[in-house]
Amino acid sequence: MHIFIYSILILMVMAIPVLPAPTDSTREAILRLEQQWEKALITADLAALDRLYAETMIYTHSNGSVDDKKSYIESLRSGKAKYESMTRDEISVQIFGDAAIVTCHWRVNSVSGDKVNNTNARYLHFYTRQKGQWRMVAHQATRIIP
Repeated sequence: MHIFIYSILILMVMAIPVLPAPTDSTREAILRLEQQWEKALITADLAALDRLYAETMIYTHSNGSVDDKKSYIESLRSGKAKYESMTRDEISVQIFGDAAIVTCHWRVNSVSGDKVNNTNARYLHFYTRQKGQWRMVAHQATRIIP
């Protein structure tokens, strides 16, 4: 019986596709996109954000509200949301073929309407390679409660 179970487990492991090892250049490309994202948010460079975000991008804020690409960029265009500064640390990039996950700790100062927000949070970015270009498909932030 044990041999049968071990045989099944071995077959299951052998069926898992082996992805090529991520290269340093892929990690560096994702880190560059993260820098571009930070700069674009702080400077309200909507054209850069439009290029960075996939058409299907979902942006989940640390307060639980959710935007799609169009509504998020519109909130920045209208001035409803404005990012004033951010610092990021503990940045980790994991590559899975044509997908990448970035996790990070960030402190961000923003303004929503007349409310100033000083947020201490962690975020997760999910990127996919689409037509040869990396695009952010999801942002999920979780506020750190002291």
